[in-house]
Amino acid sequence: MNKTSESLLEFKNYSMGFKDEGVTYNLLDTVSFSVRRGAVLGVVGESGCGKSMTSLSVMRLLPPEAVVQGGEIVFDGANLLGKGEAEMEKLRGREIGMVFQEPMTSLNPVFTVGRQIGESLAIHFPAMSKDEIRNEVYQLLEHVGISNAAKRFDQYPHQLSGGMRQRVMIAMAVACKPKLLIADEPTTALDVTIQAQVLELMKKLVSESESSMMLITHNLGVVAETCDEAVVMYAGQIVEKGSVDHIFNRHSHPYTAGLMASIPSLSHGEGDLYSIPGTVPTIDKFVKGCRFASRCTHKKPGCEESAPPLAELDPGHFVACWDFGGK
Repeated sequence: MNKTSESLLEFKNYSMGFKDEGVTYNLLDTVSFSVRRGAVLGVVGESGCGKSMTSLSVMRLLPPEAVVQGGEIVFDGANLLGKGEAEMEKLRGREIGMVFQEPMTSLNPVFTVGRQIGESLAIHFPAMSKDEIRNEVYQLLEHVGISNAAKRFDQYPHQLSGGMRQRVMIAMAVACKPKLLIADEPTTALDVTIQAQVLELMKKLVSESESSMMLITHNLGVVAETCDEAVVMYAGQIVEKGSVDHIFNRHSHPYTAGLMASIPSLSHGEGDLYSIPGTVPTIDKFVKGCRFASRCTHKKPGCEESAPPLAELDPGHFVACWDFGGK
């Protein structure tokens, strides 16, 4: 079998919610998708759609209020939900690396960046000496485009620019050459030029190590430039998934179509920029059917009462809409 056709990470009907004052509200609803070995998958959607909770579910770093309600998250053949905390600690950083959304809040302000990058190496490779770790960190800093590594090693996060802090986060995530890199909105706080550099860097690192990447973003332009496949989420449900070509050129779900129409372009005249009416509902307002129904221009009677299944329109292209599935 071709290596790139195998799944490294697979969500199988995964559901999770949050408990509040004795009531459990469902957030992620029977989520199913996979990340192929050697591929880059984009998870896209508006703020509040459950993208970050999906990534934190892989790392098993959910908040205490979170409740896993069913399904599996299979990584490299093993269900992560069945592993204890000690087993997960061995996987985090070593097998699965993560670039968090805000580097300034994710980096510890009282430790030097060199110490923070080297910590993962010290934990997972206890035989390495301090000098070996320092030299490896120097190489990692240079590899992610930070010059004068010896000086930067002893600096603190506040002494670096936003772009450099993000590069430090990437160096931390790839230090142990993990099989899977998860990047949660890695360019949100960066200007456009630095965004492009950071994305190109992550693509290069993933390609060189033959690893996989799950990229969490709300930016469809980032998906188009970086990803092989994409999953479109809305309010904790997958509404469409497929190759980047499927999502950009043959999309079928009304929500995906709305996201595409919202992308600014030079062809838009003044006042012509489209936006999807309404907002993402809060978790306590989720309906049991299609959660996009209240904003959908194709809404039919019963859409809010029964959730449509993911129907395969073309090989590898799935859409959850009663216009296509459940006929």
